[in-house]
Amino acid sequence: MHTRTARSTLSTLGLDGLRRSRTDAVLIARITSLEARTHLDLVFATRPIPAEQALPWVQNSLSQGAQLSGAVRSSVEWSRGTFYALVPVSWQQPARLNFARGGVARTTAASIALVTSLDDLAGRTDACLIVEDDLRRADDPATSALPIPSASIDDRVFHWCDLSSSSADEVSTTVRRGASGYPLNAFVVSRPCQGLGLHPGGRYGPELAYEVASGLAAIIVSAFDGESFLLWRMSDQEPVA
Repeated sequence: MHTRTARSTLSTLGLDGLRRSRTDAVLIARITSLEARTHLDLVFATRPIPAEQALPWVQNSLSQGAQLSGAVRSSVEWSRGTFYALVPVSWQQPARLNFARGGVARTTAASIALVTSLDDLAGRTDACLIVEDDLRRADDPATSALPIPSASIDDRVFHWCDLSSSSADEVSTTVRRGASGYPLNAFVVSRPCQGLGLHPGGRYGPELAYEVASGLAAIIVSAFDGESFLLWRMSDQEPVA
């Protein structure tokens, strides 16, 4: 477990206590809210989801993205990975899933659980998290005001952080501030961000999108009305059991 998690997450998520552990691929986010009078113990799991139910949702999310999403959608071999929903362990999986419907998870707890899941990926390889911005363009003045690195492919903005060296604050902020919430299309690449040649303000051509697609380790999209996430992970990047 990375020691960078606890203290740095507090300022971003407004928490006065955070503990993470992993048992049989269950991600535990123990949260004490500053505003709540009671303690909330929320236990999250990466729950495998049948491809025939998850794939249409992920493809639809990618279809609403820009160059990065398009390159991934056109080249990924879905059979080489597994889909997971990031949900509380108390969640009762229905026979037919509706990823547009909320009421499943608390967004703050889901964000912490996602950071834990991404920590698992970063622990195995140098990895870069890239979030495609669904709203901003390269010349948008609001882009430079964001607290996360920004660059663009043509005029479409994306953001990133190195999973192996970034704090939990930085990872969570990259996901939550890098896109509007839905659609959220984010990608984990099995290379450090520096190895991709990323630098703030950089302007890249479409070849970068295909470089990201070729090194893909995981895809993250928003689900359950923006409350949590649906993930696709390469088979050799499945959660630790």
